[in-house]
Amino acid sequence: MIRGPRASASISARRVAAFALALAAGAATPSCDGDGGGGRGPGGMIRESDFQEGDLARFNFQIETIYDARSTPDDLPLWDDPGRDAWQQPEQVLDALNLYPQEVIADVGAGSGYFTFRLARRVPKGKVFAVDVMAEALRRVEARAAAEKSAGNVEVVWDRRRPDDPQPSEDLETFLPDASCDLVFLANTLYESFFPANFLFHLKKKLRPGGRLAVIDWRPEAGSPAGPPRTAPADSFRRRADEVKNRAALAGLKVTAEHDFLRYQYFLILEPE
Repeated sequence: MIRGPRASASISARRVAAFALALAAGAATPSCDGDGGGGRGPGGMIRESDFQEGDLARFNFQIETIYDARSTPDDLPLWDDPGRDAWQQPEQVLDALNLYPQEVIADVGAGSGYFTFRLARRVPKGKVFAVDVMAEALRRVEARAAAEKSAGNVEVVWDRRRPDDPQPSEDLETFLPDASCDLVFLANTLYESFFPANFLFHLKKKLRPGGRLAVIDWRPEAGSPAGPPRTAPADSFRRRADEVKNRAALAGLKVTAEHDFLRYQYFLILEPE
């Protein structure tokens, strides 16, 4: 997701995890702090960077947001603002992915489909799953997919446990089957996670053999027309690329490519070790 100045300013001073931890059977509950380096965090909290891969496997952290107010339908025009193309460079991003026509892709944090439909055009024999925590955004993707005959390979992912009351799926273990995707694509999404290593660890399980994760996110040193605010406390969620690489390594992922043509964001390609 991306946020504009209006939404960012109204919530920048209030940061909370929106969802509790969903524990695997028999697992104990640690205290966790998603920021910073190794060692104990404030109040003796265990930092995520202290975890080992086996620890990550024991817990299913649900998708969390860093704010106590999510994006609203009022933010949707910002996501699809034509002016975004100038700095997001979507076609150059897709060129860099070197997609095959039959690939299956999960667009995680799809919003109203800015990248979803562009990805779908690149994989006419494949499929693109649109995943988001905002119901109105997914409804817009669903409506557009129904209206555009060329978008028949776009599928919105609702929580499969509630077929009579469609809601966004917020559980990393259930929103897509394991080993179902050739590419998991995250644009302007990872910064919203308190626990990026765990988030990446569970997304890694959605990959088929040979699959990749693509991560595009906000550089802390770059002013930008959108994204999280750069003032405390939320500035800590504009993580440096090296921090994300460290979290990826903790999740059992290695960087296989890095692109630097985006003005405000880094662009990493990750693959399982």
